Amino acid sequence: MKAHPLGVVLAVATGSLLGGIPGALFAVPTGAALNVIIVYVVGGSWKDDVSLRVAPRFALWRTEPSKSALGKSGFTS
Repeated sequence: MKAHPLGVVLAVATGSLLGGIPGALFAVPTGAALNVIIVYVVGGSWKDDVSLRVAPRFALWRTEPSKSALGKSGFTS
């Protein structure tokens, strides 16, 4: 994991203020996980992730995509 030393110090300080010793211990892994989530969402790569477009097998209802969306995403029901 690559983390800037100042970021680690700030995360540990914030974690210790909010949660004491356990907060300081879990501050860096929590900060790293939040960083990955934020970069993923802000980067917009989730828009192109085909695995998120898979429809459930036993849905209560089905939404049929338009024909133009079928060509772009490869989504089939």
